[in-house]
Amino acid sequence: MDMKKISALVIDDNSEVLTLFKTLFFSEGIACDTAHNGHEGLEKLGQNRYDIVFLDLIMPDVDGETLLGIIHRKFPGLHVVVMSVQDDDGVINEIMALGAKAYLVKPSSTAAILDCVRNVERHKTADEVRADLLNARPQESAGK
Repeated sequence: MDMKKISALVIDDNSEVLTLFKTLFFSEGIACDTAHNGHEGLEKLGQNRYDIVFLDLIMPDVDGETLLGIIHRKFPGLHVVVMSVQDDDGVINEIMALGAKAYLVKPSSTAAILDCVRNVERHKTADEVRADLLNARPQESAGK
C-alpha cells in the first residue's frame, strides 16, 4: 500500500492546525479532508471512507474523548490518532484504552504525524496479505 493511497480526515477546531495538515499531506500526496468540529467530522465519516482520523481532544461542541468512543463504535478498525496539548500520562493512558492508535502532543513534528500514516500503511498491507492468503486457499470439496 502506497502512502498516496491513504485517505485522512483531520478534526480540529483550530483552522491553523487544519491548514498545516492539509499542506503536509498535500506535499506527501496523501488525500486529506478536514472538519472544524466533531459534528462535521461525524458527518464526513458517514459520507466518505478514510483510513486514518486525526482527532483533537479539546473541542467546543463534542470533545475528542466522546467522539473517539462514537467513532470506535460506528467505524471499528478505523485508525484514530488523538492530538492534544495535554501531556499527561493519565489522559494519554485513558485515551489509548478507549481505542486510539496513537496520541500526539501538540505541537507535533511532521515526522511523528507521517509515522502515524505509515503505521496505517503497514497495517493495511498486513491485512491485504492476510486476505490474499485466505483467498488463495484451495476450496475444500463439499463431499468431505
